[in-house]
Amino acid sequence: MTAIISAVTGFIFFVRGMGRKLNIIDFSLLKDRSFAAGNVAIVGFGVSMFGAIAILPLFVQGLLDYPVLESGQLFIPRGIAAGFSMVVTGSFLVNRFDPRLLLAIGLILTGTGNFMLANLNLDVSFWQLAWPGVISGLGMGLFFVPMSTLAFQNISSEKQDEASGIYSVMRSLASSVGIAIIGWQLARRTNLHYAILTEQITPFNPAVSQYLAPLGLSPDTGMGAKVLANEVMAQASMLAFQDAFILSGLAAFAMLPMVLLIQKPAKSEVGSPATVH
Repeated sequence: MTAIISAVTGFIFFVRGMGRKLNIIDFSLLKDRSFAAGNVAIVGFGVSMFGAIAILPLFVQGLLDYPVLESGQLFIPRGIAAGFSMVVTGSFLVNRFDPRLLLAIGLILTGTGNFMLANLNLDVSFWQLAWPGVISGLGMGLFFVPMSTLAFQNISSEKQDEASGIYSVMRSLASSVGIAIIGWQLARRTNLHYAILTEQITPFNPAVSQYLAPLGLSPDTGMGAKVLANEVMAQASMLAFQDAFILSGLAAFAMLPMVLLIQKPAKSEVGSPATVH
């Protein structure tokens, strides 16, 4: 809801300020293709990163019965990888390689990590859950550090504050919108998969009786129906989480064309420290 209100407010300001020299928001800054592409890329990256981070605890606690503390520990390897990546990228890589290449690699690693989560099932181990986070964490550092330089490379010092405000708002919207989109996808796909799976769950299906037989239950009994309903819901939720992780991975890969729109910085700018926004 906060993201929607912010977006509507920003649009109103845009409409009211059209044609005015003293607009509260200087949208003329978006005429610069590097800055415009950077704002679009940060939104797509936010959907990918924040969306996956938001639903991972729901997955491990709701379906795998992880305690809260162990669920939080899953993010420790991701955080270490992100911190390492940011330090190495800012102090070494960004001075020796085209920042646009680093940006593309960051998006690819982030998307790959989310796709790895989409291949998991209900029998995964702790490190099978943690390693995709490490991959995405490395991508986080490779994305954020060069983006801080590339997006603002053509913005004059007089316009830095305004540009930084727009960029910060887009980054904040990315987190809210990302969580909202992935959460909506998760709920929608859970209902869809549950409806599809329950079509085959009938007392006349031999597989149903074979599944309940070792438990001493029958599909005609109340307990048997309860066991079946719980299992079907678990499987439907698992499929929905896989779909949500795939969507978050696609969001990262969808931003790769934005890298092509960003101008290559001058050599003097490549070696300069990135501005923090």
